[in-house]
Amino acid sequence: MSSNSGHYTYKPNIRDSCCPQYTIRLNALKFQAPRSQRKLINKFNRYFEGLFVPSLAEGKELELIAIHKEDPQPNTNVKSKKANKNAPTFDLVEAIHEPEEKQDWKHRFRIILEESSFTQEKFQLYKKYQVNIHKNEPSEVTENSFKRFLVDSPLIFEPPSRPNTPGHGSFHQLYYLDDKLIAVAVLDILPKCVSSVYFMYDTDYSFLGLGKYSALREISLCKELHAAGYTELEWYYMGFYIHFCQKMRYKGQYQPSDLLDPVRMLDPKNLTFQDLRKVPVFTNRTIKRVESISRIQRNEEALETLKEFVAALGKDLANRIVIYLDNV
Repeated sequence: MSSNSGHYTYKPNIRDSCCPQYTIRLNALKFQAPRSQRKLINKFNRYFEGLFVPSLAEGKELELIAIHKEDPQPNTNVKSKKANKNAPTFDLVEAIHEPEEKQDWKHRFRIILEESSFTQEKFQLYKKYQVNIHKNEPSEVTENSFKRFLVDSPLIFEPPSRPNTPGHGSFHQLYYLDDKLIAVAVLDILPKCVSSVYFMYDTDYSFLGLGKYSALREISLCKELHAAGYTELEWYYMGFYIHFCQKMRYKGQYQPSDLLDPVRMLDPKNLTFQDLRKVPVFTNRTIKRVESISRIQRNEEALETLKEFVAALGKDLANRIVIYLDNV
C-alpha cells in the first residue's frame, strides 16, 4: 500500500532499499486487547480521574504511581479462580470513551475529529514535537512545512452519507486535556480502512504513553465506524513496519496484524511490452491504454518510464492508475 505526505502519494522502493518498509495492517474487528494494553488504557483513565499522578525518578522514564483516596483495608479474602472467570469482559470502545463521559473527574478529556486544517494551536504543538522528539532546529519547523506535510492531502473529502459519521477523507483527531491540546492524530478514513498517517503529542505528557494509546483509540474508531454503517471498514493501517527499527517494533504488539506482500518485487528489466499494454496514459489531453498509442511503443524513454511505474506499483494497480507522460 502507498502512503501520502501532503499532496504526494508515495510507495517505498523495497527492491533497492537497505531497510525494507512493509505495510502493516490490523483486523480491527478481531482485535482483543491483551493485558498490557488494557493496563495502559486503565492508567490513562485513572490519570484523568485523579487517582494517578506522574512521578519523576532521576535517570528513569516517567511512570505512574497510585494515589488512594483513603487507606485501603487489607483484604484477607482469597478469590477463587472461578470468581475471576466471572469478571466482566473488557470492552475496548467503552474503556476508551470512559474519561470523555465523566464530568466529576479531576481532568476533562475531549476528542474532536475534524477535517484536516491549519490552526496556530496545531502548529505550535507540531513544532514542539519536532524539536523535542526529532531534534529539528526551531527555525526549520515552519507553518508552510506543517501545511505541506500534515494539512494538504491528495484525498477529496466525501461528506457523510449517514448520521453521526465523519465521511471519507483526511482528518485530524484532536486530544484535549481540560482546554489544552495535547495530541493530534492525522488519519485517512477510507471505505475499507482507517490509515494512521502521523501522530504528534505534547512531550510534557509523555508519561501517558500517548503513542501507544493513540493506536488503541484508532482501533476503537474502526470498530465504531463499522458499527455505525461502514460495513466494509474493518482494517486499521499502522503505516510502515521495519523489523530492525526499534521504534517500530511496538506495532507488532497489536494483533491480529499482517505484513502485506509488496507486489512480488517486480524488476523493470524483466518486464516486456505485454506487461505495459493495459496501463492508462494521459497524454495530449486524452487517456488511452499504452497498446493503443503507437508512438509510445517506439519511444524507448517512455517505455523505460512505464517499466519503472509498473515495477513500483505492481501490474494490477498500474493498470488502474493513470500515468502522465509528457511529449509522447
